[in-house]
Amino acid sequence: MSSETVVLITGANRGLGLGLAKLYLQQPNTKVILTTRTSPAELRDALPKSFAGTLHGIYKLDSISTADAIALRESLLANSNDTSGDAGVSKIDIVIANAGVGDPFTSVLDAPIDALANLYQINALGPVRLYQQLWDQLLSKSENPKFILISSVLASLHYVDPTPCGGYGAAKVAANYFVKKMHLENEKLVAVSLHPGWVKTGNGQAYADAIGIPEPPMTSEESVDAIFKTITNAEKQTTSGKFIDAASGQELPW
Repeated sequence: MSSETVVLITGANRGLGLGLAKLYLQQPNTKVILTTRTSPAELRDALPKSFAGTLHGIYKLDSISTADAIALRESLLANSNDTSGDAGVSKIDIVIANAGVGDPFTSVLDAPIDALANLYQINALGPVRLYQQLWDQLLSKSENPKFILISSVLASLHYVDPTPCGGYGAAKVAANYFVKKMHLENEKLVAVSLHPGWVKTGNGQAYADAIGIPEPPMTSEESVDAIFKTITNAEKQTTSGKFIDAASGQELPW
């Protein structure tokens, strides 16, 4: 169907990614593509047995691998996947670059250089790999293409504090910069960095543990609903190229 909305979500096996997958699958006239670094079969088992939308397929994608990003594109075009009998997709309307990692939550002094490099590869370059491989043949075919980065307020230089998140924050700063450049370089694309809130996910809890807080204040369901609303309403003239707090809808300082 030409009016069908096609959504791709990375890191869909847990946390916000899984929550977003479940929500988008409940939307009628919506085709959902999911990726996971781990087992596609385990992700399929975590999804509802029935939904209003369509699950096109579940693909294995490691954010540090350009080869995986290329293989994802080719599989989508040719439909060489094992979870769907559908024809290959002809477009993608929304890419949600959710896959990421936070550990180690340490000071800059104590952070292993290899760990910092890994954070950058996954959190900053992972979304770039996705954009580069999907734009020409899939995302550009949408009438209203959107590239959404799940970022973090920890990437705001305005709010930098002494908490032990230097590697994660710095990598997300770079990712935000890339998204801003996508907005400026691509007149057709709606490109947005979203702060999802401090959420009760594995990554959110790891940060809470690092700073001595019992648990994050926001549920995954609350965050997912706010993200969905922000993405749905995102427009080139009003939202693109900005850093948005999904919960409040307000713009955050870079």
